[in-house]
Amino acid sequence: MTETMNQPLQPAANRFDLRDAVVIVTGGGKGIGKVYSEEFARVGAKVVVADIDADATASTATRIGGSGGDALGIRTDVSDPDSVAAMARQAVERFGRIDALINNASLMSVLTRQNWVEIPVEEWDRVMAVNLRGMFLCCRAVFPSTQQQGRGKIVNIASSRVFEGTPLRCRRAIRSARAR
Repeated sequence: MTETMNQPLQPAANRFDLRDAVVIVTGGGKGIGKVYSEEFARVGAKVVVADIDADATASTATRIGGSGGDALGIRTDVSDPDSVAAMARQAVERFGRIDALINNASLMSVLTRQNWVEIPVEEWDRVMAVNLRGMFLCCRAVFPSTQQQGRGKIVNIASSRVFEGTPLRCRRAIRSARAR
């Protein structure tokens, strides 16, 4: 039996209590990432809104703060090791720790639909840099904090498109497959 199994069960409300949890949401400035950021804040988490779009990042963090939440907006390029390291460092400087990372950043919504044989190699490389390498870099950046405190959660967001596919969306299916 694991150590967790030997502990008494807590009511679900206690097990899922996110008050004062520090959560980083990549791609957290717009789209579904904005929803994640706002919902984590709504249940009491301290949210790090990390997005390459500085305006969206600032807007989402300001909106959370204006609603009584605590948020830090950080312009972050998840494909850049220095940018990701700065994100994790600033989160710890502001909140003292990192409890969860939601790897949500991706390029899918901004890409044109086209046949896979027509995708320029440079575009493919950029998608892989953000969608795959970015996930790796973010996990690596938050690990020291979670290791030091002896706990932490990482959620890698993917799409169900890997199972069903969509015409002219090859990159999305491959990005989703990486998280399965």
